Amino acid sequence: MNKNINLLFSVLLLVGCGSNTNVNYTGQIPKNQGRVHLELDNYKSIASFASKDLVPFLFEEDENSTCSPASYALALGGVVSASANVESFATKSGFSSTDYQKEFKGLLNGLNWMEKKNSLRSAVLYQQIGPSLAFDDAKREKMAGEYISSMVSSHESYLEDAQNFFKKEIDLDLRLPQLTNEDDMIATYGALKLLDYFSYDAPDVKNDFYVEEGKKISVNTYSLVANERDYYENDKYASLCQRINCTDVFFILPKDGVELIDIDPYQAYLDYLSKAETVNVTGYLPYFHVKNQIDITSPICQKNSDKKIRFFDKLLKDDVDREYLDVDSGKQVNDFEFSPKGVKGESATVIAVVSESAPVEQKSVTFKVDKPFYALSLYDDFPLFISKITDPSK
Repeated sequence: MNKNINLLFSVLLLVGCGSNTNVNYTGQIPKNQGRVHLELDNYKSIASFASKDLVPFLFEEDENSTCSPASYALALGGVVSASANVESFATKSGFSSTDYQKEFKGLLNGLNWMEKKNSLRSAVLYQQIGPSLAFDDAKREKMAGEYISSMVSSHESYLEDAQNFFKKEIDLDLRLPQLTNEDDMIATYGALKLLDYFSYDAPDVKNDFYVEEGKKISVNTYSLVANERDYYENDKYASLCQRINCTDVFFILPKDGVELIDIDPYQAYLDYLSKAETVNVTGYLPYFHVKNQIDITSPICQKNSDKKIRFFDKLLKDDVDREYLDVDSGKQVNDFEFSPKGVKGESATVIAVVSESAPVEQKSVTFKVDKPFYALSLYDDFPLFISKITDPSK
């Protein structure tokens, strides 16, 4: 059996000017052995803001697409925790204006556990690239105590240095994106890796799927044999959650005449949590594999519209000028798959900051996902991925 790997990866960059430095890093990440549970109520605001920021990008193209709220939240949390004057930036990212460090550390810790062959690992790394935006060693040590590692690299070696770090710490195989800006910079990496297998041989049968009106294809599916499941529907959509092992995949199927763009997938998920009922469900769920890249510059820039945040004030030496550091660009690359083995995926986000001026009476339903749908990958109700699938065969 091949490994099922669910990887989420985020990178945030600050850019200045200069040349090279030497390589070293300090810090460690949480190494929990038992499974850690997240209480969604503690992180609902973070999940909501991240989902609302990213879901619109699913519709930039007509084809399959996906995004990673969890990866995005880790990346933003890393910046918030290392910066000053962050109250506005933090609240616009879903964090508390006063307890953001506690929330971020709790999220990072909650996304680190191992249970038999299943695991969920995350790490955050600050990387100084070039000498001009120099880290203070004492500040680096303090951040290391918060499970956040830091590294000093040259322009020639930064990519290999970061790659080796994540391979060593969480066995990340994903190739990190190369940075195109040649100036000195600070990169904040947030990485998440999930392994989640079915504990049984999952069914794999061919069923019909309508990619558009009148066009039918045959796709591989997970058969829903008659069994009790939590289910919710309204006049716009029907929804159902499929357990993998430690995580879930949540499906949202539009009713006839309703378009995907008319449904907010995260709000649909919250409605499911509060209104789902236990019913006997039959039907099928398509297996799918989706890859994409989205430009997420706009929502990140809006978080610092007042230009008050002092980026990396808690890492930089006191004589480093950070007044003109600001968000320049952001991108996220994703790869997510639901298969008979379980779930696997990869996500990479790059944000560049430059120096510039209760159950009810049971009933029976059929839930045949035979047309375009949403699918959310969840851990303890926190969205790891949100996918829009128009054609599972691609």
